Amino acid sequence: MMDSSHEVLSNDSLLTAYYMPRPRIDEILDRATQCKLVYVIAGAGYGKTQAIRSYIEQQTDAIVRWIQLTDSDNICSRYWENLIHSISYDNQDLADRLREFGFPDTLARFKQFAEILKSTEHRAVKTYLVLDDFHLVHSEQALLFAERCAYLHVPGACVVIISRKEPEINTVSLFSKGQVHIVTEDELRFTDDEILEFLKQRSIDFSVKNLPRLIDATKGWALAIQLISLSLKRNPRNLDSAIENMKQNIFKLMEIEAFNDFPENTKKLLIKISLVSNMPLTILQKLFGEVLFLRDLPQLASFLWFDSFSGSDRIHPLYLEFLHDKQDALTFEEKRVIYRDAAQWCSDNNFNLDAMRFFSQAQDYGRMVELLYTYPFRLPYDTCEYFLDIIENLAPDEENIEDLNLLMLINFFAPLLLMGMGKLGEARQRSFRVIRKWAHSDSPFAPIILASSYSNLVYIDMYTCTITHKYNSPKYLKKSIEFYKKSTLPLSRGSGAFTVPDIRSLACLVGEGADLNEFEQFLGAVKLTEFYIGETFHNMYSGYEDLVSCELAFYRNQPDVAKNHAHQSIVKAREKNQYSIEAMAEQYLLRISTQEGDYQMVKEVLRQLRSHLDNPDFWSRQLLYDLFTGFFYAQIGLPGMAPSWLIMDEKEAKAEVRIPVRELVVCVKNHIATKKYHQALTVLGNSYPRKPQERFLLSELTFSLLSAVARINTGDTEGAMNDFNKAYSLSFNGVFEMPFIELGKNLRPLVAAALNKAGAGKKESAQAGATGQAGSGQADAGQIGAKPAKPVIPDVWLKTIDRKASVYAKKAAFITNSFKKEEKIDDSIQLSDREQEVLNDLYHGLSREEISVNRYLSINTVKKLLQSVYIKLNASNNVDAVRIALEKNLIE
Repeated sequence: MMDSSHEVLSNDSLLTAYYMPRPRIDEILDRATQCKLVYVIAGAGYGKTQAIRSYIEQQTDAIVRWIQLTDSDNICSRYWENLIHSISYDNQDLADRLREFGFPDTLARFKQFAEILKSTEHRAVKTYLVLDDFHLVHSEQALLFAERCAYLHVPGACVVIISRKEPEINTVSLFSKGQVHIVTEDELRFTDDEILEFLKQRSIDFSVKNLPRLIDATKGWALAIQLISLSLKRNPRNLDSAIENMKQNIFKLMEIEAFNDFPENTKKLLIKISLVSNMPLTILQKLFGEVLFLRDLPQLASFLWFDSFSGSDRIHPLYLEFLHDKQDALTFEEKRVIYRDAAQWCSDNNFNLDAMRFFSQAQDYGRMVELLYTYPFRLPYDTCEYFLDIIENLAPDEENIEDLNLLMLINFFAPLLLMGMGKLGEARQRSFRVIRKWAHSDSPFAPIILASSYSNLVYIDMYTCTITHKYNSPKYLKKSIEFYKKSTLPLSRGSGAFTVPDIRSLACLVGEGADLNEFEQFLGAVKLTEFYIGETFHNMYSGYEDLVSCELAFYRNQPDVAKNHAHQSIVKAREKNQYSIEAMAEQYLLRISTQEGDYQMVKEVLRQLRSHLDNPDFWSRQLLYDLFTGFFYAQIGLPGMAPSWLIMDEKEAKAEVRIPVRELVVCVKNHIATKKYHQALTVLGNSYPRKPQERFLLSELTFSLLSAVARINTGDTEGAMNDFNKAYSLSFNGVFEMPFIELGKNLRPLVAAALNKAGAGKKESAQAGATGQAGSGQADAGQIGAKPAKPVIPDVWLKTIDRKASVYAKKAAFITNSFKKEEKIDDSIQLSDREQEVLNDLYHGLSREEISVNRYLSINTVKKLLQSVYIKLNASNNVDAVRIALEKNLIE
C-alpha cells in the first residue's frame, strides 16, 4: 500500500483480535471491485468501514484515497481540502496542483481536473477512491463530483461509496454496463460460523446451543455482537443479561462497558478527543500527549482504531455521539486550548475551513481575520456561506466589543461574503447600515470600520453598475481613503491573492441596454477611481484604467491605440502585483498580434502568459491561461492545441446546464472552430437567462455573433439573420466592429445572406410601390401602432466589414501556418475512399443529387460525407472545399 508515510500500528494484535478476518466478505469484495463503482449500503454498526478497510489493506501496491466525510463536506471547498489531504500522503505534486486548481464546479472544470489527474497521478494496478459516510453528503455539487469520478476513464480505478442509504447520484449508464456492484447489510451480517469464530477469538466460552438466541437478538449486526461480547467477556454465563442490556439502551451499554470503569483522566481524555475527532494522530499526540495507550484498552477495541489510509485514529460514530453528550464535563478554557491548537494544526496543513471553525470556537478573532486575508478576494458560493455562518453565529454584544478584529469580521467581512454569495443588494444594505451606525461614533475603531465599509461599496458598485448603469466607485473610494487617513490604529492587511482582483469576462462593465455615451461615463469613473487607488495601501486594480481603454479601443478596431494602452496597463499592473490585470492586457496584445500577423509578438506574449503559471500568488492563473490561449487557438483554426476541457461532445453539451460567462465565449469559439455548430447552440442555449450582472453589452454582442455563425451553418438562415441584426444593433451600427472582423471567413456566409435578404427586400418594395398606389392611404392607416421595421444593415458597411474580415483571416492564416511549421504539426488530411470519390465529383461540378445518382448513394449519405469532408478540410462550402483540396494536392 502506498502509505509509507503513515505510522504503523505498533500493536496489530488489536485489529487481528477484535476485527476478525472474514474470507466470505473478501470474496464478495473481490468480485465487486472489478467494477468501476461499489456501493456498500447498510445501517450504523454493520461493519461497513471495517470490512472495506480490511479488504483494501490486503491489496498490495494499490493507491488509496480514503475520504472520511462529515456534514462539513457539503461545503465543496472543505470536500476538496479533504481529498487533497488524502492525496498528499503519496503524491505531493498532485496535491499541490489540485490545491491551486480548486474544486471543479462545472463539467468543463472537471475535465480540467481529469487532465491534471491523468498527467500527475501515479500509475498502479488498482486505485481506490473510498467515500466513507456518504449519507452525510447532500450538496448537489459534492454529489455530482462523486458521480463524475465514477465515470472517469482511469485504468484499474474503483470508487467505493460507504453509506447508510443509496446515494442520490445518477449511475444508470454504469448499471446498464454492469459496472456497479452493491454490497448490502444482508451480506455484511455475521453468519452463524462467523459469530462462533468471533467469540472464539475473543476467548469467550460460549455454548453452541445458545447460538440461535444470539442470532435472533443481534440479527447478525456487527456492533451488537461486539457489544454483547463485552458483557459476555465479564460474565460468559449470563447471555440473557447481555442481550437485555443491548436492547434497552445501546448508549447505556457503552457507558457501562466502555466508559464508567475508566479512570477520570482517561474519561476526560476521551471527551477531549471527541472535540476534534476528525484530526489525525499527530495532532492528538500534540494536544494530549501519549494517547496510544487507548488502543490497548480492550473495552475500546470496537470503538477506536487507527486508520492507515487517513493517518488518524477513528472513533465509531455511535461512540462519538455518546462522547459528545459528555462534553459539558470540560470547562470553557479547557475546550479553548484544544480548539486553538487544533486550529493551528489545520491552518498549517491547509484545512482552512476547519481552521476557521476551530479559531471561532477558541474566540481567536485575530487569527480568523488573518486566515480570511490569505484567501483570494472572490470565493466560491458555499465557502462564503460557510464562513458567513460562522461569523453570524459569533453573536457578540456589539455595543461592548473592544476587539477590532471581531468588529471587522462583523462589519467588513460579512458584507464581503454576502457579495461572494451573489447577494449584492443585501451586502449593500448592510454596508450602509454599518456606515449609519458608526458615522457619528467617537470610538477609535470608527474610522477603520467606515473606511472598510466604503471600500465594500466600491466593489459592490463594480458588480451592480452593469444593471444600474450608475458608476459610483470613485465617490465611495474617495470616502474610504478619507477615513483610512483619520485612523490611528494598526490593522491587519490583505496581501497576495486577496489583493489580486477577480477580472471577469470583460474589463468594461457597461451592461446591455446602455447608450453609447455610457462607455465614456464608465471610462471617466475608472480614471477617477485609479487616481484614488494610488492612495490606498493595497494598490488593488492598478493598471485597470489602461486595461479598459485598451479593451474599448480594441473593440473599436483601433489596434495602435489598444496596443499602447495594453503596454501601459502591463507596466502599472506588474509594478503593483496586479497579475490578473496584467494577464488580461497581455491577452489583448495576443489578439492584436494575430490581427497584424506578427508571429514573433505572438510567441513573446504566449511566453509571458505561460510565465504566470509559476506564480502562486496568482490564484486563477491556470484558468485564465487556459481561457486566453484557448481563445487564441480557436481564432487561428488550431482548436486541437486548446485545452481539451474546452470542447464538449454532444452529451456533455446537453448535460452542462450553465457555464460561467468568461468560459462560455471560449467554449463556443472552440465548438465553432471544430464545426460542432449544434453543440455551440446547445451550450449557448443553456446559458440563458444569464445573470443580470453578467450581461455586459460587449459580451452580448459577441454571443449574438457566435449564435449567428452557428445558425447559418445549421441551415437556420432566418435565425442567423435575427442574431446578426441584433449584433449590429448592439455594436451601435458598427462602432464596435472588431467582433465582426474576428469572425474571419465565418463572416462571409452571414454577409452574403444579409445582402441577399436586403436585395430581396428592395425588390418587394419596388413591386409593392408599382401595384399599390391606389390604396396607399388605407395602407397607411392600417400601419398605425404597428411595430417599426427592423433596421437594415447598409450594404456598404456589410461589404466593408467583409473585406476587413477577409484581411484578418489571411493574417491569422499566416500565424497558423507559422505555428504548424515551428511546432511540426502534421497537416496531412486523411480522406476515406467514399469521401475522396465525393470530393472528386464536386471538383467535376456535380451537384449533390448528381453525386447521389453517380455513386449509387442516398442523398442523406452524400450530405453526411460532404459534411465530413468540410470538417477535415476546415472548409465552409463546396467551392472552399475544392480550393483547399487543390492546395493540398488531394485532387488529381
